[in-house]
Amino acid sequence: MKVEAKWTGNYPNLCSGQWILKVNNIDVSHLIPEDLRNEPMNTYRTYQCWHFNNNWEEKWDSYEEGLFCNEWIKENKEWLDKISTDLIIQKEIYEAINSQDWRYGECGGCI
Repeated sequence: MKVEAKWTGNYPNLCSGQWILKVNNIDVSHLIPEDLRNEPMNTYRTYQCWHFNNNWEEKWDSYEEGLFCNEWIKENKEWLDKISTDLIIQKEIYEAINSQDWRYGECGGCI
């Protein structure tokens, strides 16, 4: 089973994109709920964020956030089951999305 996920947003507008999800080269993106298609997917990993320090210099920090695989699958079970009820495939979907997941403020394009 081949699972591919792609977030179409990139610098300087990482937050302006959409999810493309393919399973065995079949586009199943339409099965992602509408409210998630253009948003972070809340998978667990280390993310980057930026802010200004007291001297108005850019400061970058790392933080860990999101749901681990089994929690994420449970949270998204309804739409994942429309793609496949096979837990192995659902885990592959998590891993594919996790590799592309993002957070607002992560690319620094809005600095």
